Formats: sequence, structure tokens, C-alpha cells
Amino acid sequence: MFDAGQGADSFIQSLPASAVVEYRQTDDTVGDARLIIESSQRWAHRSVNAALVYRNWYLGKRIAEEELKGESRAEYGLETIKKLSSGLTQLYGKGFGRQELYKLASSWLSRR
Repeated sequence: MFDAGQGADSFIQSLPASAVVEYRQTDDTVGDARLIIESSQRWAHRSVNAALVYRNWYLGKRIAEEELKGESRAEYGLETIKKLSSGLTQLYGKGFGRQELYKLASSWLSRR
């Protein structure tokens, strides 16, 4: 975690270089800048992908656990997903349709 008293340079230098971005200083400033930008983009993409995997796993788990609580599981599960889809779509827009949420729950159930 970043400590403001430590200073940004010290903090950055304490990180493993390969964990974030590549850095070099040559006579090719454009090439050096390109390396910094592209390596940081790769790092950002990997980080986002990892976060989405965790998000989808935990959403699938939560949905599946909620579905399994119902008396009539099939009916209760459909109603649960329908309500959840509506609420999440209102909050976050596309990407949380009933079909997507059902797939997350099914995926979690098949891998637990």
C-alpha cells in the first residue's frame, strides 16, 4: 500500500519492476515511452481480466446459493434471477441480463 510519507519514487521502486510496467532509458525516447505505455496497458488489461473473473465467480456463487434456498427451486430461481437482472441492469446497464446471470450461476455450480 502507498504511504504518502514514503514518497512516490520510493514506493514505485519497492515494487517488482515486472509487476507493473517496463522501463528503460535509451537514446530512443519515443521507443522508451512506447514500452512504458504498452507494458502498462498489458498490466491494466490483465488486472481488469482478473477482477472480472473474480466478479463473475462470486456473482455466480451468490446467485446459485440464493436459488438453492427456495421451496420450489425452479420457480424460485427464475424469479430470483429475474429480480436480480432488473435491479443490476437499472444500476449498471447492459451485461446483467437473465441469461448472463443464469450462465454465471451454472458455471459456478459446475466448478464447485
